[in-house]
Amino acid sequence: MLNPTEDKYLLCIDLIGDCENACKIALVESNRIYFSVEERKAIVKMLDKFAECDSKFWEEEEKASMTDYEDFIYHNSTFCGLRELALKTIHIFGYDLDELDYD
Repeated sequence: MLNPTEDKYLLCIDLIGDCENACKIALVESNRIYFSVEERKAIVKMLDKFAECDSKFWEEEEKASMTDYEDFIYHNSTFCGLRELALKTIHIFGYDLDELDYD
């Protein structure tokens, strides 16, 4: 968790699980009409990247205390790869993080 509040927080495992499930749902055949070929390829790449979250990654995540969790999030090679690919995927879908309203 980074910068949590009492009623608003997200665990790493939840974030990855939610994103992975959304990708799987997006690739269901009945949803094919909603995505371009390039977008579907990007979703498949994201699923492949999620598969890289192996037991070593989860062991490291579990060992990270609250004091060094931020370091884990920003410096773990698997997590860095996920973030980089997620940003590329966001761009493929035509979005720019600078233009998103987070409120």
